[in-house]
Amino acid sequence: MDDIADSIAGDWSDADVDAFFGRIKGVLSGSEPGGASGEAGPMAAALSAWRAWCARFRAHPGAAAHTSSLLGQLDLAGAAMALERRWAIGGEPWPGYDRYLANGGLTILYRTWWAAALGVCGPEPARTEHWAAIEPATALGAECMRLANDLRTFERERREGKPNSVLILERAGTSTEAAVERVSAHIAELNAAFDAELRRLPAELAGVVEGQRRSVAFNGAWYMARDTHAYTVRELAEDARSESHG
Repeated sequence: MDDIADSIAGDWSDADVDAFFGRIKGVLSGSEPGGASGEAGPMAAALSAWRAWCARFRAHPGAAAHTSSLLGQLDLAGAAMALERRWAIGGEPWPGYDRYLANGGLTILYRTWWAAALGVCGPEPARTEHWAAIEPATALGAECMRLANDLRTFERERREGKPNSVLILERAGTSTEAAVERVSAHIAELNAAFDAELRRLPAELAGVVEGQRRSVAFNGAWYMARDTHAYTVRELAEDARSESHG
């Protein structure tokens, strides 16, 4: 669904982003249960994929306890993506580094992913307090991933006119080399804080702790290995075959 949505969002305004997130929240909450009559194309495909996922999500025993948290994260992510779009199209001036990172920690969707993951594979019995417990660590993990992504994509985003932590530091007078070094050092600081927060979580959340540790480590390395923008499932399969035959 994310890949399909990316393919239709190129010319969207911030209002279009808001409208799209309103629809996917409606599907999850049940206020938009079916497809619109006559709807076709990538938008219909994206919403169809999302409806199918929501149906699978609701079948998990923990889903009911965590749907509210997931809706909340979708709301935050949608608002953050709309703001990001305003920055990109000149509707608002680019932010400073700290404000950009706070917003980017939402648009990377790591928080949203883990709000959903609690409903799918979180501890049982599922309790709403589980999200409150993991949210501080999850926020730090999201910022680690955002900055790792930025290091890989800043040259492309320079061409596209999109804000990026490296480019924001450049605009403040920092050289590219120094900006990259500063962002890299910040990732290391965030990773240490992330690990400390994970260590504070109770034993019942041990599976989440291990999952988050692996997720941030893998995705950070993945982002640094290549620009994942428009990296398709087919390309992933081709790379896997190439590795297996190497």
